[in-house]
This record gives sequence, structure tokens and C-alpha cells, in this order.
Amino acid sequence: MDPKECKLTLIGYSHEHKGYRFIDRENDSVVISRDARFIELGNGTSSVELPVSEDQSSSADQCLYVKGVGEDRVFLLVYVDDILLASKNNVDIKRIYDSLNNVFKLTCLGEILHFLGLEVKRENGVLPIRLKQYIDKLVAVNGMHDAKTAKSPMNSGYLNEVDNSELLKDNTKYRSLVGGLLYLSVIARSDIAASTVILGRRVAAPSEANWTAVKRVLRYLKLTREYYLRLGGASEEPLVGYSDADWAGDPESRRSTSGAVFFYAGGTISWASRRQSCVTLSSMEAEFVALSEACQETIWLRQLLPDFGEDQTQHTEIREDNQGCLTMLE
Repeated sequence: MDPKECKLTLIGYSHEHKGYRFIDRENDSVVISRDARFIELGNGTSSVELPVSEDQSSSADQCLYVKGVGEDRVFLLVYVDDILLASKNNVDIKRIYDSLNNVFKLTCLGEILHFLGLEVKRENGVLPIRLKQYIDKLVAVNGMHDAKTAKSPMNSGYLNEVDNSELLKDNTKYRSLVGGLLYLSVIARSDIAASTVILGRRVAAPSEANWTAVKRVLRYLKLTREYYLRLGGASEEPLVGYSDADWAGDPESRRSTSGAVFFYAGGTISWASRRQSCVTLSSMEAEFVALSEACQETIWLRQLLPDFGEDQTQHTEIREDNQGCLTMLE
């Protein structure tokens, strides 16, 4: 990863490659780099320092780096100051760790068991993950050790209930709990994604009823704290997505909510539940907007998976149940 200094002519920025474009006049070639560093030399001139490395940052995720090809690939995933290294070859992992440790002070924790609150297991080619300890922490912080559990995260008619309760005098605890639930819903608990997003709309001015509802989600998590999200186990299963939407589900804004989930190789790898940015005039329009959002996620997943050696050579199927929407697409 040692940089080298070279004299290049900047000709612009490539949005396609997400990097600077230079002309190397000595070699009569075009160079593209995401990591160029400009050094002022005075007299109105500057030098460009480019990293010399075989490592490549993923075009789909700038925190993912891939080195090598085929079976010799090494993956490096960065999250702030936490790093995951993965490879089939322990020698490659050791070599890259030593290289990084020469520049940064690192601590190797061995095979992954915990990462950012996640508990990771290995079972015959399957990776079950969960956040049991994180849930226990939320229960303890909010004083709900003795609270009864709930069988569902939210009442199905919650959005249509009339809220006449008083506003919370201090919304700090509400904001904190919703933030914790959002982290859970993004990382490994897709079953609370919809209810958490709905409750997140009230963080500016939550009421007593909202506080009761958010505690119900936590009581549901208390019941299901042992649940795992299963990754892998069926390598032959292709990428497939499901898309759905309600219509005007939010009684205040009359906007609909999109929902999507994607499965690959036997596991759930991506999901989303979000309120649409526009007001649709029919259920068909709401489903069409949700489908377009699911297609955007599909494009990103098809861009990301090849970085892991999972080339997508066949089309990706997105399943949708609204006949009007399907007819319009035909």
C-alpha cells in the first residue's frame, strides 16, 4: 500500500468509476484513482500521490476492499475503527494483518465471535447471527427486566388509533430507544423493521401512547431474544426479491409504505420498510413505486455480490402480487 509520487495531468472526475481521471503523458495512458492525494509544490504546480496496491475498493461499498482473485481472494471490511478480514487462506490473512499492523496499532481478536453487537456462530456452512446481548442491554437500560413479553412488535391497527395522550416532557429516552431499535432492525431483525420505522416518525414530539408502543417492541424482542438470522446453507439458490406496499397507510400524510426483502443462498440478506416520498393515487401506483425502489436495491446487490466472487449471470426475479402493477409492466 506504499504510495508513489508521479506527475499526471488531471482531466476530471469519473462518476462511473467514482475516481479522479489523469493523463500519464510519459506512458501515454489514462489513470483512474479514488485515493489520489494532491501535494502543493509552489509556483502554481502540484504533485499527485497515488497508492500502489492490488487492493480494490468495492464500487458498491466503499468500506469493502478485495485483494486477489478466485480462491485466493481476501476481503477486508472496515467500520470506523473495527476491521474484519476474511479468506480461505490463513496465511494471506496473517500477511495483510502484519502489513496493516506496521502502519496502525491493531489488536487481533481471532476468529469472529462478536462484532458490533453481533453474535456469530458457524454451523455446517451456515452463519447464524443474533444480537441477544444488545437486546439484553436495551432491556436493562430501560428498566424492563420484569416486563411481560409481547407476541408481536406492534398492534396491526396502530396507525389508525386516535392518540389523545399527552406529549412526553422529555423525549431523550424515547429517541435513545428508537435509535437502538433501528440498529437492531438494520443489522439482523427484519421482523421489527416496519414498526421501528413507524415509531421513528415520532421522535420530534413523542406522546405517552408512542412510548407505550415503543416499549411493546422491546417486550417483543425480550420474547424473541434467542432468535437467529440464518445466512447461507443453500448455495444453489439465486438472488430473489419480494416487493409489496400498503396504500395510504399513513393517515396523516396519506403516503404509502414500501416493503422489500431479498434472499440469497438460503438466507435473508437485505430488507427495507420505508414511507414513500410521494402520495400515490391508487394501490397500483403505490405497488409500482415500491417495485421501483426494490429494483434499485437489486441493482446494488448485483453490483456487490461479484466482489465476493458471486457473479450474477442470470436475471434476478422480483416477486410482486398486484395484478394492476404487473399488467402495466407488461
